[in-house]
Amino acid sequence: MTLSLPTAEQLALAGGVGDFLADHFALARFRGGVSDAARWGELAGLGVFGISLSEDAGGLGLSVVEEMLVCRELG
Repeated sequence: MTLSLPTAEQLALAGGVGDFLADHFALARFRGGVSDAARWGELAGLGVFGISLSEDAGGLGLSVVEEMLVCRELG
């Protein structure tokens, strides 16, 4: 079995999601009593909930590697 590291493109995707989360889901939001409803819609607009779903089914059609990297950022 060959071990391969994430590509620059895969890391950039995860980094973009991480940047979005840092800007829109910062822990400071808990102190302000702000509703997250609109933010969840924006996150869905990025496609993170359908990242590995086929494009024919409305997803992004990416691999499990991209899904794992994005889930790591969501965690």
